[in-house]
Amino acid sequence: MTTILGAISPFGVVNVSVRLPRQLPQSKKRKTPGGSKDISKGGTVTGHYFNFVSSILDVMDKHEEFKGNYLVMDNAPIHTHNDIRRLIESPWLWMHLPSTLFP
Repeated sequence: MTTILGAISPFGVVNVSVRLPRQLPQSKKRKTPGGSKDISKGGTVTGHYFNFVSSILDVMDKHEEFKGNYLVMDNAPIHTHNDIRRLIESPWLWMHLPSTLFP
């Protein structure tokens, strides 16, 4: 499964990350002709998202027009991990919107 992470602002695209599925190592067993390739089914994990958010914050720190702006995320489990929270809360304003606001 291909995963695309993106960050936009009123000034344009801040960052885009594309993670392609990786092919699993070949087994030594004989394959049948026309057999399917094994592809990793793992999606984006906290480490990938942490690196993505870190790169966004680096871009936001470098440009004056981002001062006073917010980083907005939904409440997906990958977004609420303690490491992500600590990364964002330290230098930035943090606001959590409860899921009841969004149908």
